[in-house]
Amino acid sequence: MDIDKLYYFFAAAESESFTKAADRCHIAQTTMSKYIAQLEKETGCTLFLRSRSRLSLTKEGRQFYEGMKKIHGDYEALLSSLAAPKALCRLGLASQEYRGLDFLPDLQKSFPQIRLSYHMAPVPELENALDEGALDGIIGPDAIAFPKRFATIPLMPVPQCLVCSVSSSEKYKDIPRLIGSLSFLTKSHSPSYVDSCRKKFEEVYHTSFAKSEKVSNYTEQLLRLSLGGGFSILPLPPGQSENLCAFPLPPCFEEWTCLVYRPSHVSPSLRRFISYFHEKKC
Repeated sequence: MDIDKLYYFFAAAESESFTKAADRCHIAQTTMSKYIAQLEKETGCTLFLRSRSRLSLTKEGRQFYEGMKKIHGDYEALLSSLAAPKALCRLGLASQEYRGLDFLPDLQKSFPQIRLSYHMAPVPELENALDEGALDGIIGPDAIAFPKRFATIPLMPVPQCLVCSVSSSEKYKDIPRLIGSLSFLTKSHSPSYVDSCRKKFEEVYHTSFAKSEKVSNYTEQLLRLSLGGGFSILPLPPGQSENLCAFPLPPCFEEWTCLVYRPSHVSPSLRRFISYFHEKKC
């Protein structure tokens, strides 16, 4: 019995569906079904009751689940206590200024046997590193239009603020006038993101921006904002600094911190990373 593949059994028991469990484990549904059949053959027990509507554990399956959960937990604890090198999970951070990464210390505590390594670089460089296997995954905002060859999992919502210069705030007095008068400054390459922002402003404030402008990086964005050259949506704390004002936006403007990875290459350490968020949602 492959103790690492017990994760497949746990996923099936907790998802109550082979299809959902396969998605969670990033394997084909047929592979999941074959593994469960093999496990039932090894144990000599029927572990699941199968019906069209749902999958459920038998009495023996429940007993096996509870027992193996404890054994698997002891196994993970033993690995973390040994002097052997920790498994490495290499993550690229797509935006140095991006908030919403406060879950990383909790993740490290939850999986002490994994050593998290972070690499900050421009998005194209991170994408190349992911393609070449130099990274296990990329963490970044969903506003970035990553190639469709990568899979994306939303991790954490991040509140947003409308950010402009203090002088722009004083000149236009309220958000609708400001939106209708200034350019929308964004780092996103995605036209759909800009269109989505335009529609949200129309729905909430009954007006929107006529023009959007692409900035190359966060430094340029802050400089142009401080000079009154437009407004942006950014994950900054509400309030006023020396040059900028940040007004909290409604929840519909929330962005998500996402994990981006290659579906064809999910390392054991990345699988544990993903399981952390599946378990938090359950």
